Amino acid sequence: MGGESATLGTVRVLLIEDESASAMVVQAQLAAIASVQCEVEVVRTLRDALARLAQRQFDLVIADLHLPDSQAQDTVTTLVRSCHQPVIALTVDASPELRAQAVASGAYDYLLKGQLAAGSLERPVRLAALHARTLESLRRSEERFRSLTALSSDWYWEQDDELRLIFMSTLLGEKTGLDAASYLGRRRWDHPALNLSEADWARHRAQLERHEPFRDFEMQRSAPGGATRWLSISGEPVFDAEGRFKGYRGIGRDITEQKRAEQRLRLRQPRHSA
Repeated sequence: MGGESATLGTVRVLLIEDESASAMVVQAQLAAIASVQCEVEVVRTLRDALARLAQRQFDLVIADLHLPDSQAQDTVTTLVRSCHQPVIALTVDASPELRAQAVASGAYDYLLKGQLAAGSLERPVRLAALHARTLESLRRSEERFRSLTALSSDWYWEQDDELRLIFMSTLLGEKTGLDAASYLGRRRWDHPALNLSEADWARHRAQLERHEPFRDFEMQRSAPGGATRWLSISGEPVFDAEGRFKGYRGIGRDITEQKRAEQRLRLRQPRHSA
């Protein structure tokens, strides 16, 4: 058990309960879980819960459905809409209709206060711990990815499943003088490129719609002051765990100096008369 506890670590629990006796019972159940250490914070109202969720990261929410400022049918709906953590509904009401409503609203589990027995909270808490570990691993992987791309490129970008740009690192502006914010919420072809025809854009769109990776797609963009900048971008499609397409992510490079050097080289080459 000691190794398992070290593996699963700490679970930060927000307990929403206005009855002190019930809160003590739940806290005792959580403290008795040997495989996970629970760090519990108790609030008495839905309003206080929403405030804490906005201020601090929790891994699990356990909520009494009947709160001083929330009706049972609204509590889970409001919490699920306001946070990404699993929500466990807790109540004295054994009504099958209320259970069905709570589950339909997104409750991770539904527990009756009168049936809280030793170990009844262990499964959802362990799953919450694993969920938290997975999210942390994904966050660190994303940070490593962005760090590596920063070494091999000038900026990083992301598109959503409708191919709209949703992230553009500020390095685009620093490297090229282009306004990164002006591209957000728009598709790449919504901005003109001096070197690309409608047919060129159509081929690029078709490749993205087939969800294919692409490399070194070149665009000549107008820049402030009447100048132009040459950009080269590469991207790969992103899919979720179920294989659903989520968009693209990729890198960009400023190749303006490379293009200028190529042009100077062409101008220096002697022209052969016919």
